[in-house]
Formats: sequence, structure tokens, C-alpha cells
Amino acid sequence: MATPTLNEIVQAFQAGQLAQAEQLCDALLAQEPQNPDALHILGGLMLQRGNAAQAVSNLTKAVALAPNNPLYLGNLGMALLEAGSARDAIEALKNALTAEPNHLDARYNLGNAYRATGDLGAAIREYTAVTDAAPDYSEAWNNLALCHAESGRTQQAIEMLSIITEQSPNDTQARTNLGKLLLQFGRPKEAIVQFDAALAVTPQDGNLHNGRAAALVDADRFDEAEAVISAILKGSPDNYEALLNMANLCSKRGQIDAAEELFKKIITSYPNAVGALSNYADILWRQYRYEEAEATIRHALEQQPDRTESSHILAVALAASGKFDEALAVFDQAIEQTPDFADTIFHRAILEYGCGKFEAGARDYRKRLAVRHEANRMGNDRLADDLSGQLIVVEGDQGLGDEIFFLRFMAEVRKRGAQTCYIADPRLVPMLERATIADKIIAKGMEVDTTATRLYVGDLPYAIGLKDDGALPSPISIPPDSDRVASIQKQLSGFGPPPYIGVTWRAGTAGRRDAIYKEVSAADFAAALKGTSGTFIAMQRLPAPGEIESFSEALNAPLHNLTALNKDLEDIFALSGLLDEYVCVSNTNVHFRTAQGKTCRVLVPHPPEFRWMVEGNESPWFTGTRIYRQGRDGDWGPTLSALKADLST
Repeated sequence: MATPTLNEIVQAFQAGQLAQAEQLCDALLAQEPQNPDALHILGGLMLQRGNAAQAVSNLTKAVALAPNNPLYLGNLGMALLEAGSARDAIEALKNALTAEPNHLDARYNLGNAYRATGDLGAAIREYTAVTDAAPDYSEAWNNLALCHAESGRTQQAIEMLSIITEQSPNDTQARTNLGKLLLQFGRPKEAIVQFDAALAVTPQDGNLHNGRAAALVDADRFDEAEAVISAILKGSPDNYEALLNMANLCSKRGQIDAAEELFKKIITSYPNAVGALSNYADILWRQYRYEEAEATIRHALEQQPDRTESSHILAVALAASGKFDEALAVFDQAIEQTPDFADTIFHRAILEYGCGKFEAGARDYRKRLAVRHEANRMGNDRLADDLSGQLIVVEGDQGLGDEIFFLRFMAEVRKRGAQTCYIADPRLVPMLERATIADKIIAKGMEVDTTATRLYVGDLPYAIGLKDDGALPSPISIPPDSDRVASIQKQLSGFGPPPYIGVTWRAGTAGRRDAIYKEVSAADFAAALKGTSGTFIAMQRLPAPGEIESFSEALNAPLHNLTALNKDLEDIFALSGLLDEYVCVSNTNVHFRTAQGKTCRVLVPHPPEFRWMVEGNESPWFTGTRIYRQGRDGDWGPTLSALKADLST
């Protein structure tokens, strides 16, 4: 065989005939072992084949023979980076740029090397230099955006990637990165749009299908997600991302046993998989298995110490186990790493509020899911001490109970001289008009003065400057409709004599890992009430068939069914004020009763909602209302025994 020429080798390489190109290189080097071009080409071949160590060896020899060749130095740097030697790669790439300052591929890879070492500032500097010199260098734009995200400037990264996708609709890498960031920061519907657009260009990309499946799970499109994940697993049963998505789907559906089995399977095959470890820890603490959860999540953090999602799960697990100060410290650290991670800021708010850190809680509560993408539309600053002549428009943003709960802060806005307008759930309008909590009450959907200062009712504590050492304002007072009171009083009298004791044992959304759900076993609840003197009234919304009868049997006393009154707020509001006792899990009727100056006995699941505080038998938000807390181990037994003892005295 004649000695091949470099031109023949290059032609084979460019044609994708890598095996032939390698044979030709070997033949040339057998004749000319010090040929730097052949060594350089062979190094590139090894790099394409995934043999980074051999690539480094060949390219090092080429550089030794031609130490100032920028192409050799640049490719050596890339090979060193692929081999995991990022700091050596930086040195080689700097030398390449010394030899040729306009070598953009070397500068791009230098940015990659800095990013690999965690020096995001230097990486951003290099990527920016590349994009300034070559505005169409899409890989540099993508990695520049990711660096901003990793530096905590997520919104800037999302905006940058959005611009890239607008200018280059077929840039699937940009769409993939944008989809992942949107998903990471609680915007799954927008993420799905990006994954769909990328799949239209590359429909067989398995990573895109997995990304889309994850977004479908977070968007609560469970059946669609299951179909996508099942299709992936059918062709690739051990696909890590698909298994993780299926485990997360089961977890979010409330199928905890199935989720745990899948997480164990994943971790057996991938013992250091950070995503699986983090999500498994999440379901462990929800089952009150705090020590297992903490050990699992700390193992995940050993693999990737700066992963905000893992720190978030550690913080909520620590809070649930009663380690409040440690949990707050972990939240702080996570938010320092990723300043605009809204879900972590919101969960810190819940703990801050629950620990009595009202000022910090009010600040962070502005990141709740209901409003976190509306910050640019609504006022987000504190209100002035003097609001004379100003119109302040406040809008409800969550459930009925939350509207009534936070409206206690409206009095301070009016005290500062403002004209006030409140945009309410239409069902609340007549009640709030009787309460005179604002100069004007309108229903959502009605037109409002667009020049007014607007904010959400849940942001009022921050807007007025709530302090830790300040007294919480009293709940608003709402008079009931007198005709409803008379009608319902007549019904109660027909059931029997007072005291009238209302009961509710379930509230919220069942079967959802990420939803607020409160329930105590109806049978155990009824047994705790058994022997208490009074006429019992069922106020449970949407009781299951036969549930009222079963409760009555366990109570050994009639449970009179007025659950249908939940269909009309005025009716259930009037009933809640007529009761002598209301024993319940937290629900809207607690707020209705509080607005009429009445107290309750509230069964609080663990971990508690912030309004019930993290500890204690009473909350400063509900003076006089007695709290009965589920044990941190999930046991209601001692709690129900305490309730029974209190009712018997």
C-alpha cells in the first residue's frame, strides 16, 4: 500500500468514513511518526469516536511538534475538556488564543472550560466575546443563556433564549434549553410549547420526548404524560429519564407505593442519580420518614452541592421534622445560589410566616404560584404612609378563605387616606358589601380604573409594611343576611336543642402530592366526638355516598345533614355563625365563622398551613380558636384524645 497523503485522509474524514480515515492515518504515521498534521487528524478522529484520552495523547504530540499552531491547541483544549481536565483545557485554549486571538471556536470552548470549573463569570465573558464577534454563533448564545440561569439570573436567561427561538425557530437546542428552564421555574404550559416546536423539527429526539413528558406531568396532563412515558419505556425499558418521569407522575397522582417502587428501581441502577434521589426524598418526608428523607437528599447534595431543587427538598423536609432554624438556613443558601427560584422563595415564606417572622414572610409570599407571573402587571412596592387622593385597587388572588383572611389588612390602606376598590370573587360581593371593607366592591371581570395602583390581597401585608413586632389586625367583620339566619335557625330548632355542633372532616384536593389537602378519618373523628352532648350538624362539602350515615353510626347519635347549604355561600355563612361549636379541619367555613366573631376547634394536619403556625395550641391570626395538631409522625390518636377530653369538660 502506498503511503497515503494528507489530502486523502482529510477527504475520508470529511465524508464521514472514520474507520478508513483512521487506517490511512495509521499508515501515514507508520512512515512518518512525527507528522504533526497526521497526529492532529488522528486526535480529531479519536475525539469523534468518544475516546477522549487517546485524542489527548495524539493532540499533545502534535502540539509538541508545532507548539504555536492555534488549530492544534484549540482541539487539544477541547479534547482535554472532554477528558475531564478542564483546568488543563483552559491553559491550552488560552495558548490557542494567544496564537490566534480571533479563533472563535477556541474562545467558545474556553467558555465551556470555565463553565466546567464553575467560573461562570469568566464563561460569560468568553461567550459574550464570541457572540459580539459572530452574532449567529448559536451554541455560544445557548451556553451564555445557561450561564445566566446557573448564576441565578433565570429570567434573563429565559428572555435570551426566547429571543433566540424567535430569530431561529428551528434552533432545537435553544428550544430545549428554554423548555427545561420554563419547566424548572414552574411554567410547564409554556415549556410544552417549546418542546412541541422542537419536536416538529426533530420528531425522533428521545430527550425532547422525555422533556415534554416531564412538562405534561407538571401541567397535570397526567393521561397524556403516561402515554408518552409508556411509549418511551416500551422501546427502552431502562431509560433513566422516562423511569424518573413515571415515578414523578405516580407521586403527583398520589400513588405513593408505585412511586416508591420506581424510585428504588432507578436508584438501584443509578445510585448517584441526583434527580431520582431528590424526588425520592420528597415522597419519603411526606410519609413522615424524615431521617430516611434527610439521608437521601444529603446524598444527592454530595453529588451536586449547588442543585437548588435538592436544597429546596432538604429545607422542606427539615421544616416538617421540626428543625425550623436549620430549614430556614438551607432555604437561604438555596436562594443565594438561585435568587429567582420562585418556588423556593414561596416555601421559605410559608415557614417564615409559620415561625412568626411576619415581615420576611410577607416579602417572600409575593412569589406564590397564583401570582408569580403577574409581578409586572400588579404593584409590587410598599404603599406610602399618606395615600390621600389615591385610588388603591386590590384584587383577590386565591381561594375564598384566603380573600377573607387577608382582607383584614384593607383597614390600614383606608386609614392612610386612600380611596379603595376591591375586586372580589363574585360569590363574595354581597357579603363584602355588608362588611364595608372598601369604598367600592366589584366582581372579577368588571372594568376598573387602569391608572390606579393595583395589588393582590395576599400582598397587602408586604404593601403596608407588616412587622414581626407589630400586632396583627383583627379579622374583618361580616354581618350575615338576616333572612338566611332566620330560615336556618328554624331548621336547627327542628333537629333538636342546642348546643349545635358543626363538623367537617375533609377539605382541599385529594390525590395530589402538590395540593393542600386536609383530612382526618371520619370514623376516628366521630369516635372522639362520641359522648359529647349536643345536636350534631354535618357541614362537610361533597360527602361520599353513605358517609353521613357511617359517621352517625360511629358517633352513636344523629348527624343532621346540612351539607347542601355549601352550594350557597350566604346559606353556609349564616349556618356557620349559628353554631355553638365548630369542630373541623381548616376550610372556608373557619374564615366565615371568624368573620362573625366566633371561634372554632381546628384539626391541623402536619405539616401545617402557615396561618396555624408551626407550633402551639393557638394562632395569632385566630385568637381564641383551639388548635389540635396531627403528630409529626402522622398519628392523629393523641390529638383526638385531647379533643375528646376538652369537649367533655
